[in-house]
Amino acid sequence: MMKQVNYKEILQFFVESAVGLTLVLGPILWMEAGNFFKESEENHNHFRWHSLASFQDSINVDVLILGNSHAFTGVNAKQLSSSLGMTSFVLANNGIAAKVAYWNLKEALELCSPELIILETSLLNQKQTKVDDPATLVSSLRAENARVNPKFKFGSTWDTFTADEIPYAWSSVLLNHHLLVESPARILLNITKDFVDEQGILERKGSKEQLFLGRHVKYNEGISETDLLEYDRLGPVVSAENAVVSEENEIYAQAIVDAARSSGAKIGFVALPLFHRHMSPSVAQSRSEALQRIAQKYEAPFLNLQDHIMTASPEYFQSTRHYNQHMTLIGSMKASQLISDWIDSEFPTEF
Repeated sequence: MMKQVNYKEILQFFVESAVGLTLVLGPILWMEAGNFFKESEENHNHFRWHSLASFQDSINVDVLILGNSHAFTGVNAKQLSSSLGMTSFVLANNGIAAKVAYWNLKEALELCSPELIILETSLLNQKQTKVDDPATLVSSLRAENARVNPKFKFGSTWDTFTADEIPYAWSSVLLNHHLLVESPARILLNITKDFVDEQGILERKGSKEQLFLGRHVKYNEGISETDLLEYDRLGPVVSAENAVVSEENEIYAQAIVDAARSSGAKIGFVALPLFHRHMSPSVAQSRSEALQRIAQKYEAPFLNLQDHIMTASPEYFQSTRHYNQHMTLIGSMKASQLISDWIDSEFPTEF
């Protein structure tokens, strides 16, 4: 005899499951809505999207620069805007690969209609997503977490992350849960919506920059005398492995080019430089040839600042023995002027 279905037990199971799910998700959603787990008040990754969205009804972005930390430290968007007479914006995140930049572009094209899109070639690095690379994963999660349009977040998260990583991309509570142990005071300040300054006075601090075009100043001093001597002792920093372009990044370079041209924008490639002693001549040549090949494949103009004499000036570069070297403020000003001149030369009748 067939056992009779006990609908009461089934209903109880679903009710208990719903209550349990509510008890778990409810607090997370409440903390998410209150931004209790944001890492800092002045998170430039979030500010870029807020700033870009604020332009939508008043200012169009004419030149959009895609990149990683090399772009937001190496391109002075205000200077570039002034030189060109065109609003320029740097849309970049720390430590990302080209796939994340592609999804950044897709969302940005909902907010602006650039005439020129520049791919800064530090994106075309050795990195890949969905591999055992914690640094790239954290950078990708933070970039994803900063973006707000659900139309693209569904597609980008499945494209960029494994199933167990996706919740961290959507939730700052899960992504920054380490603050519970490392900085509980940060959570308290987020809850109170105040900051404590050095004197212990509670005050609310807003952005110091009224017009934010994506530039994030990190380095003001060039290579120290000590580190210059290290080049004599230890030689170049960048290895051949650090200079290659992964297959994934080549694929998404094409996706970026296709998306740019589909929107009606021109596309260009720019390689911001490293100090000339940071990588050997053979590695620099191999890297330049790889980037030139990719740019030529898409018939896109390419400015390679690694070939410029500015690479011999220590004051233009961060003092570091890490392969990932950035530009100083004065270096970014020099590079931005060269980029402006290049745009005027390569696209003289376009804009």
